[in-house]
Amino acid sequence: MTIAGTLLAGREKDRSAGAACFAVRWLPCVLTFLAFANQCWAIRGPNLGLDGGLSLALGVLPVPATLGFLAHDVHPPLYYVGLRGWLALVGTRPFAVKYLNVAFATLTVAIVASLARRSLGGWSAVQAALLLAVSPIIVAEAANVRDLATGLCFIALNLWAFVETRRRPSATGARLVYLASGVGAIWTTFLTFGVLTGEAIDLLLRRADRRHAVDLVVVAASIVPWLLYIFANGFWQTAVSGGPTTGSLGSFDVLSALGSVVGWLATGDGGARGLLIAAVVLVLVLALAGAIPGASTLPFSYFPIAGLVSTLVFAVVVSTRWLHLGVPARYVGPSLLFWILLVVGLAKRARFWKGQLAVAALAAASLFSTLAWYRQPSLPVAFWSPSVVQAVLDQVASPHDGVIFLTLEQAGYYEALSLEPRTWYGVPVGTGYLDRDPVAQAQRLLPSQLLDSTTLWLVEYHGILGPGQQAVASWLAEHSYPANPIPLNDSQLQPYAAADELGPDQPIGAKFADGVTLTQVRLPRDLNPGRPVPIQLVWHADHPLTRNLTVFVHLVDATGRALVQHDTQPGSGSQPTTTWHGRIIDRHGLFLPDSLGPGPYWIEVGLYDGQGRLAVDGHSDGTIRLGPIRAVGTAR
Repeated sequence: MTIAGTLLAGREKDRSAGAACFAVRWLPCVLTFLAFANQCWAIRGPNLGLDGGLSLALGVLPVPATLGFLAHDVHPPLYYVGLRGWLALVGTRPFAVKYLNVAFATLTVAIVASLARRSLGGWSAVQAALLLAVSPIIVAEAANVRDLATGLCFIALNLWAFVETRRRPSATGARLVYLASGVGAIWTTFLTFGVLTGEAIDLLLRRADRRHAVDLVVVAASIVPWLLYIFANGFWQTAVSGGPTTGSLGSFDVLSALGSVVGWLATGDGGARGLLIAAVVLVLVLALAGAIPGASTLPFSYFPIAGLVSTLVFAVVVSTRWLHLGVPARYVGPSLLFWILLVVGLAKRARFWKGQLAVAALAAASLFSTLAWYRQPSLPVAFWSPSVVQAVLDQVASPHDGVIFLTLEQAGYYEALSLEPRTWYGVPVGTGYLDRDPVAQAQRLLPSQLLDSTTLWLVEYHGILGPGQQAVASWLAEHSYPANPIPLNDSQLQPYAAADELGPDQPIGAKFADGVTLTQVRLPRDLNPGRPVPIQLVWHADHPLTRNLTVFVHLVDATGRALVQHDTQPGSGSQPTTTWHGRIIDRHGLFLPDSLGPGPYWIEVGLYDGQGRLAVDGHSDGTIRLGPIRAVGTAR
């Protein structure tokens, strides 16, 4: 009986060990799949993230335009080149666009789990996969269309190869993976510089073989061609601009940034969750108190510490010196990989229950923050409403119209949401270090579009109204015919009619009061229902007026009933009458209704303000009637 009991006990022990081995082997796979499912749930809906619209636009623009934009930005081009191929394959629907980042984010979980398994053992792989799968940073990056999810995947693969070449110096395959993934990472995200710094520190501390240092230098040097290109194409303006926001660096800013870092790493939330952060950190310290003295025996102990410090220093410096803000979650992404490796490495050195308690506490905090991320409120429609912009453009723009976006973020959303997007053009303005002489851009891009389009629709985003937007609007007002704008939640649609249907100059010589004369006009030869009507007025003023007058242009029928009108300050607001002197060219556009019937119509013109209409010789009502013009054809 004793022998039989011993044999049975041995079999039960073997079964338990086999079950544990099976669980350790397959749990990372299960957690990776759960991470994939979680990320797929996160990308439902049309939201691409604010940066997502920009990324999508850069993936659609012609390659020279994309590279020209990136030459003034801080992001390398590899992700946007790859995104271009992805869009050509799957289209621009929101879910399909975001799925690319889900794939890379899921691969990151699998690679980090493999790295932990190779370095620390099977159970550490389970812990690493768990911590990364529930991290709100990974979920948020999977749900956005930007470069970090791809960059993190390359970085994780680079870390795996870095550790593998340290374990097996003669592993040629791992060395090639290190070089390829390193080049991919540094050409995808500038945050890779912090990672490479950590690797260099580890190599110095360990006095590693020269080959490792050479490989690292090759990876870092691979970005030199891109640096030469951007500095030759205007990046110096970005380097000296002070960043996208303004502010001053002080001790409070640095402390706030460090507080954000602690929040992101400990709980996955950089906000003011002080009590939660303190509780998680306390549990972690108590759980690992006995593990730290033995940490130096870990097979790569210097590596996660050096990488964590270097990536965090890089993130804090860039955030405080460039953004003048707290550290964003995406800047902590590379640090998160080192943090997880360090935590699971220390947990392995602690007693089993202590290590599990620490990992469970961190996972619970991250899961809590992930759930909070799902419940985050939508942006106010007065600030950001791309679906409304897309819906109105789909309704009012004809197939032969073009759309001009002053923000590529809106352009990307329009491309993703519109079922039949019209031809669009990007003239980015508003962000100081990205402004590249908007007038020069307009002169380069828009003349050919005015020839090819019936109407150009300028999307004027309220968040960037300023000199750049005014410069583009003024250029269009001088070269086309502005019509009545359409106000939206976050923007204004300003249509500009092309001038391909104007007749010859007609002398008028109508004398208004205060030394103003309407000298000549150019009208269309006929009217086409549903199409815009360009009208050019030429004024002459003996001197600037004391009254700030509005020009009215009305289309009336035979009974004098106004059907369409355009009332605005001259030059679409750029030439107020208080600045008039000499010859003034004033352009207007009228959008004809589809229901416009055949027959003669007239154009009525005059000037007015709150005191009434400006008097004109021979016309008691202060109105000059031009025409008639006949309506022909049918609605578009």
